[in-house]
Amino acid sequence: MYEKALAEIEEVSRQAHRQNDHEGRFYMQYLMGVTYMHQNRLSEAEKHYRQSIEEAAGMNKRPFGLIGVYFELCNMLQATGRLDAFFEMAGETEKLLDEMTGEKPDNPQHTNRVNLWTLYAFAYSFMGDFDNAESYCDRIDNLREADTVSLGNTTYLRAQIWEARGDYDKALTYINRAIEIDPTYSYARFTKVRILSRKENAPLTWAETEKTVTYIDSLRDASFNRQLDELHTQYEVDKHIAEKEKTRQLMYFALAGCLLLLVTLGIRIYYSREVTRKNKTLAKQIKEIQAQYEKAETALLNKTGFGTKNGNNNLRPEKRKEQLCMDIRDTLLKEKAYRDPGITRDRLIADLGTHKDLFIEAFQQCFGMSFTEYVNFLRLKEAIALLEESKLSIEEISEKVGFGSVRTLQRQFQVKYNMSPKDYRKAAIA
Repeated sequence: MYEKALAEIEEVSRQAHRQNDHEGRFYMQYLMGVTYMHQNRLSEAEKHYRQSIEEAAGMNKRPFGLIGVYFELCNMLQATGRLDAFFEMAGETEKLLDEMTGEKPDNPQHTNRVNLWTLYAFAYSFMGDFDNAESYCDRIDNLREADTVSLGNTTYLRAQIWEARGDYDKALTYINRAIEIDPTYSYARFTKVRILSRKENAPLTWAETEKTVTYIDSLRDASFNRQLDELHTQYEVDKHIAEKEKTRQLMYFALAGCLLLLVTLGIRIYYSREVTRKNKTLAKQIKEIQAQYEKAETALLNKTGFGTKNGNNNLRPEKRKEQLCMDIRDTLLKEKAYRDPGITRDRLIADLGTHKDLFIEAFQQCFGMSFTEYVNFLRLKEAIALLEESKLSIEEISEKVGFGSVRTLQRQFQVKYNMSPKDYRKAAIA
């Protein structure tokens, strides 16, 4: 639960900063480093480890756990191959150990000293400096208080050193001893297989490989069985708790479901009423506009002229434009040519035998809109009347007025009146 841990650490760290608590800040920086280390975010871990050391420098006394921070840094630097930085940090760690124990570096009697020497030995081995690596192994082995883990590490490292030097018999002796010290050290078993393969002893290599694989499988099986037992125990505990909570949870769920249903129903009723009220208001406004359109259309049909200048010359442009307006009106309003889905401006121009520029100018001047807008206007006006007065379906109405498809009628109606034809019919008839 790394994110939650970091959030808690940051909160405590903020409190420590507000209180100028160096010790609190030291431990929080250290814990941040540990958390990032577990996430393999090494650069962030190193930053917080070093900040932890800086916080410790501002304290009156050395905080408990400071040596642990130094070792975490040393481990990380050595494991990532940053050996120059490792040796620098290892030197600082040695100085800190001297201050803490009061002992000379050549006569250590402390577990931390053994751990540091182990890191030195592995670092020199990585560099190929086997003499220095071996000298640190000798120091560790000569300690009376060297523990099994330390002896296992140095024996394993000696095997690697002699393997690198090409003395496979000696390497095999050390790796066998490392396995005896710690039979669970899997890497030692794999190293033994590698050494045997380099000795070109295929049968023995194969036998040791099978033995190693069998051992690793047994560890995996044991781990799996242990995890299975833990899961089974946890399952029984969870099941027992779940049975106790089941009835109460069902009751809560039922109550929540009823409340949710009531709220949903209330919202639906309220929304439905609001939509109905809105649609009725829109329908009333559309009817008023429709009545105005009817009066305007009647007046347009009764017109004997479009108000252009009078004259005796029938070839005068104004006279020709006025006559063209009358012809367009008769075609669209009397003959209801707009009902034809295929009607177009160019087709009407050809039918009337006029010119495009004159037609466009006359249409805009006489009807106040473009040809397409006026045709859609007439179709929508008739569609409204049919929605109110007939029982024709929306599909039949769209075909009758010339839209050709329901989708076109619905789109034009929605844009013009902000509601669908179906909603208008329902609101207008109600």
